[in-house]
Amino acid sequence: MNLSAGRTFSVECGPAPHAGTPWVVRVFRKGFPFRRRVSSDWFIEKEQATLFAETIAADLRNGATMQEVRDRKPGWTLHRAPR
Repeated sequence: MNLSAGRTFSVECGPAPHAGTPWVVRVFRKGFPFRRRVSSDWFIEKEQATLFAETIAADLRNGATMQEVRDRKPGWTLHRAPR
């Protein structure tokens, strides 16, 4: 599944090739004529991977930068959780 994340990024979600059941969510920065992988996150379940891919795509559409994607801590959120 490919998700658009604005004009600058794209998000790809799918099973890992040749790895069995894990799912991979990859974020790419678009550029002519190539695209560059920014991050890669692995998940056990399809539902988790799909939810994460939709969340990161929405965050990137709403103005998150490539540096924020790279610097985020492992896990589900790009931004600090509300207190």
